[in-house]
Amino acid sequence: MTHLRTSGLMLVLLVSMAGCGCSGDRERNDAVLLVDRLDQLDTPSDQDRSERIEALSHLPIATPEVAAIRDHCVRLHRALLTAEETSAGVRGALAEASEGGMHAPAPAAAHALEAALDRSNAALETARDERGPCMDGAAALRTRFAIRRP
Repeated sequence: MTHLRTSGLMLVLLVSMAGCGCSGDRERNDAVLLVDRLDQLDTPSDQDRSERIEALSHLPIATPEVAAIRDHCVRLHRALLTAEETSAGVRGALAEASEGGMHAPAPAAAHALEAALDRSNAALETARDERGPCMDGAAALRTRFAIRRP
């Protein structure tokens, strides 16, 4: 009976000790997963990039520090994509207008172009704010956990 109690205590002790080491492993795994996904964001297709950003936003990260870096990076990449797509739309509209001769756009069209430029500028401002926390955070994870770029 004493042997069973001792064995049970040893098992509980071993399980609890194993649990103590898991948090560091969990943080490392979260960091490696996040850095891998960040490295995959640079793709030629904006549609594919948009899907990858969305997937990144739902990436299950248990470590609060790594999750915070993920969230900064999601906001950065969403903002960059918004700015790129919006400014491309404005450039396309201006190119169309100039093909038909340089006429002043109708007031509604001018207002729409101005609003699009405002959205693009706001997105760029968000990107500037999120760039440091994302890039510095990812670099810190690479250094701390010795994660190499592919």
